[in-house]
Amino acid sequence: INAVGFDADGQILIDFSNENVSDEAIIAAAKELGLNAESAEGNQTEKFKFGIPYGYWWIYKEI
Repeated sequence: INAVGFDADGQILIDFSNENVSDEAIIAAAKELGLNAESAEGNQTEKFKFGIPYGYWWIYKEI
């Protein structure tokens, strides 16, 4: 996460769709790093106009 870096909004989008990891594990791992995790499924933004498929998560820090 730190190697890639956060965007201007303090977040990074990670694709966990090829990993065998539970939602709870993703949230717990982010929390352990002092970050938040939010599923990006169905997220509609200018950059991702058609939504983001299952398995993508926003990992972010409060700014």
